[in-house]
Amino acid sequence: MSLREELLGLAPAVPRFRILLPPEWASFPVTPELGGQFEQKAREVFARAGRPDLDGVFSAQLARAMRGLQEAGAKYVFLPSERTPGKDPFALSMVATYIDSPDGPLDGWITARVRAGAEMLDPEGRIVFWRDRGPGLDGETHKSQSTYVIAVPGSNRRKALMLTGSTIVGAETDDDDEYAVAVRMIFDAMAATVTWIADDAEGTA
Repeated sequence: MSLREELLGLAPAVPRFRILLPPEWASFPVTPELGGQFEQKAREVFARAGRPDLDGVFSAQLARAMRGLQEAGAKYVFLPSERTPGKDPFALSMVATYIDSPDGPLDGWITARVRAGAEMLDPEGRIVFWRDRGPGLDGETHKSQSTYVIAVPGSNRRKALMLTGSTIVGAETDDDDEYAVAVRMIFDAMAATVTWIADDAEGTA
């Protein structure tokens, strides 16, 4: 970053990042129109599953979620393409969000997360991650999440990229279930591929 760029405000606040997606996955920029696109796709998924009763509930939650993503600074949603035969696009998803702490480094927040059970994904300690699981749309399902935090270079640890991978599992499904373990491995592998592109414009995948 040059002095001229700093004075004129030309330097990007966040460098671009690159993430490798699994085959048949796609990247969607978070825009005001994205919620409507996902709502239509979800309606088709529920129809195929024989659960149209979940449509209205999901639509309301989706609208709130999309507003929350935009307010939180989410940039991209990654998920399997709807064009993949036999695969529902909402079975898995990952959201890329930027978080920042203008008052100081995120060290204290990360330390608290580690004390609560967060771990390092890589030997270098570049990626901090943790898992969460909570109720889904009905009493029959749970939402399982894996969250990854990666410091943005050049931000003095005041800004980070947060990746949140989510899937739906049965409420009675054990955490060591074959599907649940496979999904966590997919999310871990995706997060591990994140690299930063130096001297570039605002972040993207």
